[in-house]
Amino acid sequence: MKKSVSSDLKSYPKEKRNAYAKVLDFIDSDRCYDGTVCVLYGMCKTGNTTIMKQIMANNKSKYSFMFLEAEKKDTMEDVYPCLDEAVQNNIDRVFIDEITNVPDLIDNSAVLADIYAKEGIRIVLAGTDSLSFVFAENHDLFGRTENISTTYISFEEHCRVLGTKDMDEYIRYGGLMKKDHIIHDHQSACQYLDYAVSGNIFRSIQQLAKYSNDTELSEVTFSEMRIVIEKMVEKYSGVLNTSLLNEELKKIVLSYQTDKCEFKGSEDAEIFEKIRADKTDTFKEFAEAINADTGIIHKFNDAMVSILETELIRLNFISATNEQEFVYDETFGWRSSPVHKNYYLIQPAVKYYHLQKSLDFVRSNEYYNGLSEAGKQFVMDKLDSKIKGEMTKQIVVFETFKALSSNDYFVCKVSFSYSEPNKEKGEYDMLVYDKKENSYSIFEISRTDKPYEEQYRHLINEKFKGVADHKYGKRENVSVLYNGKSFKTMSDVLYLNITDFVKEIAHCKNVKTAMQDLSANLPIKC
Repeated sequence: MKKSVSSDLKSYPKEKRNAYAKVLDFIDSDRCYDGTVCVLYGMCKTGNTTIMKQIMANNKSKYSFMFLEAEKKDTMEDVYPCLDEAVQNNIDRVFIDEITNVPDLIDNSAVLADIYAKEGIRIVLAGTDSLSFVFAENHDLFGRTENISTTYISFEEHCRVLGTKDMDEYIRYGGLMKKDHIIHDHQSACQYLDYAVSGNIFRSIQQLAKYSNDTELSEVTFSEMRIVIEKMVEKYSGVLNTSLLNEELKKIVLSYQTDKCEFKGSEDAEIFEKIRADKTDTFKEFAEAINADTGIIHKFNDAMVSILETELIRLNFISATNEQEFVYDETFGWRSSPVHKNYYLIQPAVKYYHLQKSLDFVRSNEYYNGLSEAGKQFVMDKLDSKIKGEMTKQIVVFETFKALSSNDYFVCKVSFSYSEPNKEKGEYDMLVYDKKENSYSIFEISRTDKPYEEQYRHLINEKFKGVADHKYGKRENVSVLYNGKSFKTMSDVLYLNITDFVKEIAHCKNVKTAMQDLSANLPIKC
């Protein structure tokens, strides 16, 4: 057991993650006397250790700290003497890093809450095998933890802490609290998955097997777990619509004199299929694809895939946003379908390089290889722009959803269509409904830095407005989020910089205030 005290620390980086304030709030409180311990969990390279050492460095004149780092050879019997020493020396703030290295944590963690916390020690536990904390809480620490996750690192945090400049940089390298680009291509993304995700789930499943006979996953080898998690990450990154791309590439070669024509399939169509809440068929497809791999020995079923998805959600690696569909029927008029959820990978760099890898299909396509070198580069640039554009929309919607209280707001994507063919379709990339005010704001999200009228034609469609007004009340704001400078059009459409918008929503956590701040004193342009 490695041990140090607050006087050993001279200084630490100044910029702090959002979780810093939550941990500081716990150690400033007396909630320990209720038998409560704080659990700081998240995958490796997301800043847990930094947060704890920052708190020690910034508060050593106010409190006495002890910092412990558990090693794989340690047991809980090695932890207790250190805590006894803390009591004897009047040290009442103790951080225990990598506690999930301790094999008997789940069985013997109650002592931390029942004895040491109640004696006045504010205990903060941290570890990268975050699912072990789930089992500890379900077993020995039930109802006695304050859980703080660090796995998801928002765009706003990346900008503030690491100096990330824009959304494209966040897409390519975001997700880890490191200035050096640990994930920078498909190979490095897979290496990170191996030690941060597959290893985490594998060890946790082995722990779970000690307390339950319900899971068939306990027999799965680590090599098999790597294969399965890789396949799931590919699926949740987005499934390439190869039929659509094949047709578009064919049109370019056969229908145009130049292979630099407009590549509509990469701009207007859904080239990456989403995973929705009704995943029964998806799980079966997963299981079939997994079992077809020669590296898989144990047969997987859809229930096993479902368990793994649950673990990825617990890790904060997969999440979902809402989508609302309105369909017009000649008999019934406009009708809304039930809100459904789209599930996807929220770790940006891992997702981006998996989507890039999926474009290997294009590189091997016969029509693509019939293009000139300039034409090939044109197509790849368009596809890369499509990937980044779709990810930008997803990130903005998710960050807005995370920043706003679900008690006060409902955030979703909205689409409009007609049951009859060849009629206009439309969508709002994001709608934010204010439940208390019974009002809403709508947004088009575009990766371009150039404004043009076509961007907001669906936003100002009067038929769509009538449907949205009926469902969500009074319309307050119509905005295009893009990468250029903010301004207002003559028709009161706001053009707002994406980075400015995401930062302001994260800061205000109130749409009305954020929009007032962002729209104040904007220049008016035609």
